[in-house]
Amino acid sequence: MVNINKKVYLKAKSGKRLSKDNLSLTGLIIGVTGGFGTGKTLVAGIFKKFGAYVINADEIAHELLLQKNLVYRRSVAKFGCGILNNDKTINRKKLAAVVFSSNGNLSEYQKIIHPQIIKIIKQRIKDFKSKSGKCELIVLDAPLLIETGLSSIVDKVVVVKTNKKNQHARLKNKFSTDPTIFKRLKYQLSLSEKIKLADYIIDNNTTRKNTEKQISFIWEKLFCEKK
Repeated sequence: MVNINKKVYLKAKSGKRLSKDNLSLTGLIIGVTGGFGTGKTLVAGIFKKFGAYVINADEIAHELLLQKNLVYRRSVAKFGCGILNNDKTINRKKLAAVVFSSNGNLSEYQKIIHPQIIKIIKQRIKDFKSKSGKCELIVLDAPLLIETGLSSIVDKVVVVKTNKKNQHARLKNKFSTDPTIFKRLKYQLSLSEKIKLADYIIDNNTTRKNTEKQISFIWEKLFCEKK
């Protein structure tokens, strides 16, 4: 495991700085995870800026709730019409309040939605790999990467960490109207446990610039490993 919670030097094994434009990491899959509010999506976005193809598991989950599909039908059947808006679409806040009210409800919801998310992720990876053209690597942004077993389909696991003070401040800023957000933390694998399973650790406690330097280090190290 490589912990880069230190000053990083953006040099490859040759001792020369590598241009990201010349790196070839096509087909490599990186899983980015961490706790709520640690900055996973920020990190995935920086990877995208470098040229990666990003798949966001949370966005897929949101898309599934917008459609009257299997997830919609099973969610309404399990949790009742009280989770619906007047137009019969699922109200995510109402659904979250029910789901995170008990371990049992959360477990049932995960059985409904996780298989569909995983199915879509695998299909997007397959579709992307089958297309022509070059992309440096595939990044899977998934808060439950380890808990759902998705870590088995990635080549490297990147865990984004931050201290509790920063994490809670970010959550309050982003989810100020969601009373369930702090409940969700206790249902995730602890950050310390995720770190034990990481190939790389990104410290997102300071500035975006520092986070970007750490990602540059990882990008170049991955290239050196693949050569």
